Amino acid sequence: MIEKNPKLKLPLPSFNKFFLIFILSLYVATAHILLPAFNKQVFFFLFRWDVFSFMPKEFVYDFTFDEGKTFLIRDHNKKLKSVNRFTLQSLLDKQKIERIRTNYKSSFLKLCQCESIYLIKLKGSLADHFIYKKPLKIVGTTKL
Repeated sequence: MIEKNPKLKLPLPSFNKFFLIFILSLYVATAHILLPAFNKQVFFFLFRWDVFSFMPKEFVYDFTFDEGKTFLIRDHNKKLKSVNRFTLQSLLDKQKIERIRTNYKSSFLKLCQCESIYLIKLKGSLADHFIYKKPLKIVGTTKL
C-alpha cells in the first residue's frame, strides 16, 4: 500500500485567502472608484485606470470639411468602410496628426470631394457627439 505523506499537502490558511481577496479588492477599488472620482489616470505605478478600460475623455476629435456643419466620422460613417476606424480613433486619441496626414488625408479628400479637411477638437463626451449628435463647442481646429 502507498501511504500519503501529509507534509506534501499544505492547505492554504484562511488568513492568506482573506489577505489575497482584500488586496485584489483594494486594487480594483482604487483603479475603478477612487481614480475616476478624483479625475486621475495614474496613482502609483500599479494603479491605473486603463488596466481594464479606458479613461473617459473630455474632448472629442472629428474631421469636417464645411466649418463644423457635418462631421466625417459621425455623419459619413457608411462611406468610411475603406478606413480602419479603430486605428484612426487610436491615432486621434494619441494626437498623431502627421501620421493621419500621410495615411488618411487623400482618402478623406476623395470621400468628401473637397479641397481641404480640418481636424476639429470638440469639448464634450463621445456619447454626446456620436450617439445623441448634440452640437458641441469647437475648441480647436487643425488643417490637414
